Amino acid sequence: MTHKIDRLRTFILPMLKCVCCNAHDLSLITDSEIRCNSCAKSYPVYQGTPIMLENTAEGMHFSSDVVIGNPYTAQWRDVIDRAAPGPVLDFGSGNNPDEIDNVVKLDVFAMPHVDVVGTGERLPFRDGTFAAVVSGAVFEHVQQPFVCAENIYKAMRPGAELYVETAFLQPYHAYPHHYFNMTTRGVTKVFEAFEPRVVGVLPWQGPLFTLHWIVRRWSEILAPGDREAFLGTTVGEIIREAQKNPFSDRWLNGFTPRDLEELACAVHFNGHKPAA
Repeated sequence: MTHKIDRLRTFILPMLKCVCCNAHDLSLITDSEIRCNSCAKSYPVYQGTPIMLENTAEGMHFSSDVVIGNPYTAQWRDVIDRAAPGPVLDFGSGNNPDEIDNVVKLDVFAMPHVDVVGTGERLPFRDGTFAAVVSGAVFEHVQQPFVCAENIYKAMRPGAELYVETAFLQPYHAYPHHYFNMTTRGVTKVFEAFEPRVVGVLPWQGPLFTLHWIVRRWSEILAPGDREAFLGTTVGEIIREAQKNPFSDRWLNGFTPRDLEELACAVHFNGHKPAA
């Protein structure tokens, strides 16, 4: 805890800005409070983590199912090492346990290994701060991906490196919410302000992972007897069933609307413009 407060005071606080008035003049009043000297907005520091949200309570209340703590892969460490000793933002870090001196871990919840709580829509960092930004499995969960990309761009130094992995053919997964999946053209459009170096699909992002995720979850939803029959079915049988009847409900016994939403091929929206 003492180490986290010292790091906040010396390393992280100089990077922060007020998300209410965008002022850079912030002070660590006590070990549990940051205050904006411009607009007097107060931000709590929860167990060493500043909650840089307009509604600060939102950052401290979360359920255990959103706590994901994947360590950094070699791919990510290469980006971090290239940027060193410059600061690197991990945008949507989760509860990543790896401690790297030049990495600032941002998430929407104050999990133990998070450095700063904040959102991409109101990114709490000064312009021109970071030598690199990394983000994995996050952009499908943000409400406004174009706004987040613009704010990340502003927070980066000229020439800084960006590395993003995000979902395309993945089922609905809410950590805490799931909004937008992207194609390679989609992610290129979201980050069109950046000069692309490589855009594509890495070995661990291929169709086997998609198929495994969908089939595993599908089988888990079924009742035990149906699950055994489903897992004993060949891929060829499933394809022939779909060709014979695209609306077949075979192997869907017991699916709830939420289950269908998780594994849906598409969704629909019906609405109206509010009356004047």
